[in-house]
Amino acid sequence: LVGLLILLAAAFNASASCETALRNPSKAAEVVVASCDYTGVFSVGGLYQGEWKKLSYYYPKPWQGTFITVNVDGVYYSNSPHPADEALMDKYLISGPIIVGEVLSLQWMLPEQIRVEQSFSLVANGTQVSVRLLNQDTVPHTVGVRFHLDTMLDENDGAPIYIPGSGLIDSERAYSGSNLDFKYWKAYNQPEDPTIVST
Repeated sequence: LVGLLILLAAAFNASASCETALRNPSKAAEVVVASCDYTGVFSVGGLYQGEWKKLSYYYPKPWQGTFITVNVDGVYYSNSPHPADEALMDKYLISGPIIVGEVLSLQWMLPEQIRVEQSFSLVANGTQVSVRLLNQDTVPHTVGVRFHLDTMLDENDGAPIYIPGSGLIDSERAYSGSNLDFKYWKAYNQPEDPTIVST
């Protein structure tokens, strides 16, 4: 029994250390990032009437359904196992997650010498996510980034999203190229009289 208790304690400590969280109650924002496997997948939360609420699925734990995918010359890399046919970025991690001030950041160096920088900044009532690609090779590359966000507002896993020009969206939809022409979106925990709104 003592051996089992020690094993459980060790497993708990390892799990707790596999997350890096950045929280600021005065900005009502928190991001929690995976720091062991699937490094960089995350979830976000917000402070509403004194309680931390989900703004993405699985908060306050990082979630493999909220991730980035990087396309380099038709080769796809992701920091999540979803979708399964993309190379995992874990083995290319060169830095992070580290916190400096109110910014949490990570960096990967892909085999094509493309540096991927992902950062999370806490802003008033939210978290700003940035992804930057830097070509450090001697030849040009064609690159792209897909950001997959699995929203969940409080207990509503089907929270509708409002996108200017598209209205309320209640099912999965992809935006790319010229369709990616909006500067913001909003999600509501309920379409009528919402109590939690993410932007």
